[in-house]
Amino acid sequence: MKFTPKRGIIELETELLEQVNDDITIKISVSDTGIGISDEQRSRLFNSFEQAESNIPRKFGGTGLGLVISKNIVEMMDGTISVESKINEWSTFTFTIKVKIGSKRVALKENTYIKSVRALVVDDMPEILEHFVSISEREGFSCHTALSGNEALEMIDKNGYYDIYFIDWNMPEMDGFTATEQIRAFDFPNAKTIPIVAMTANVFQSDVNKCIETGMNGHIGKPLNFDEVLEVLHKYLA
Repeated sequence: MKFTPKRGIIELETELLEQVNDDITIKISVSDTGIGISDEQRSRLFNSFEQAESNIPRKFGGTGLGLVISKNIVEMMDGTISVESKINEWSTFTFTIKVKIGSKRVALKENTYIKSVRALVVDDMPEILEHFVSISEREGFSCHTALSGNEALEMIDKNGYYDIYFIDWNMPEMDGFTATEQIRAFDFPNAKTIPIVAMTANVFQSDVNKCIETGMNGHIGKPLNFDEVLEVLHKYLA
C-alpha cells in the first residue's frame, strides 16, 4: 500500500493449484499500480537489507527485510516467491505454499458470554487495531482501541475497567510494560487479576518471561493469528 499512490489499484488474487487428500497448494498474487521495479533492482530485491533504491527508506520507511522474511517463510512452507514488474507502472508479487486443510476454528458465538465482553486493544499501528475490530464485529464482542498507553489510561479512567486488555509492549512515550503497571495500580475490582495480553513480534522465551514478570498474563505474536486471538479470549474469559 505504501508504494501505491492515491487513486491507485491493489488487487489480491488467490488460487487453489492442487489438492491431494488434505494437502493443498495455494497460489497468492498481490498486484499494484505503484512505483514498479526495474530488472536490475529485481535481482537484488530478496537480499537482506536491500531495497530497490537507496532513497526508499527515506521516502517510504522500512528496513528492507520484509521480502527476505517473506521468502524464508514461503520456502519453509515448500513454496516459491517471485515478482514481475514494469518500472513506474505496476508490480505483481506471487508466492505458493503447501498447507493442510484446517479444522473448524473455535466458534465463540456458541458461548453467550462473548457478547458481554469489553476488550481494550492498545497499539500504535492502526492496522492492528483495525484487525481486532474486524474480529470483534465477527464474534459479537465490544472492542475499544487506543493508539498509545497514555490514551488507554485516559479511556480506562473515563469508561471504567475492561474485561481483557491486548497491549503492544513496544510503543513510543509509554510502552506496554509501563501501561500494564499503571492498569494494575487502578482502584477498581480485579485490577490485579484482569487479563492483560502482550502483543509483539518478538516471540523468544525470554521476551515471554519478561511479559509475565511485568504483570501480564500471556503473549501473542505478530502478525496476529485470528484463531490465536479467539483461543486467548476463551482461555481467560470462558
